[in-house]
Amino acid sequence: ATPIVSAVAALAWQAERRLQSEQVADVLQRSARQTFRPSGGWNEFTGHGVVDAGAAVELARRFDITPPAFRVSRKRAGRGFEVFVGRGRDRTARGDELAGGVTYALAVRTRDGDVRFIVNPRRRAIRTRVSARKARYEAVACDANGNCRVRSLRIR
Repeated sequence: ATPIVSAVAALAWQAERRLQSEQVADVLQRSARQTFRPSGGWNEFTGHGVVDAGAAVELARRFDITPPAFRVSRKRAGRGFEVFVGRGRDRTARGDELAGGVTYALAVRTRDGDVRFIVNPRRRAIRTRVSARKARYEAVACDANGNCRVRSLRIR
């Protein structure tokens, strides 16, 4: 089965070259035909099912690869700043499968390069206060297809 799945993965990647490896795996799983359990889904006998090259290529062609648009703003609030990370206009191309379920997060990049979440990923907008110390904050939005966009905020 491995050579067949690899070939179908290559076909899907050729249909949409901008897919990430995790997205190709998602395409293969979502386009597989379940033979053991007609209702679909994963099971212990056939996993996600039998790969379907035609369905995988078709899904890859319309797979949403556009990172979500979102808004970020900051304003001074006392000794710190109030940061807003929220919903923007959807940028999915017409005809592509919409990858809903956008999650938002806010992180700070420390001086030694580590990234630490201030607000863990969640589905609703973020409005929070941050300190005014010199730091590089990063707002992140990811959709259900694994497309992410990062925007930096410098707070001084």
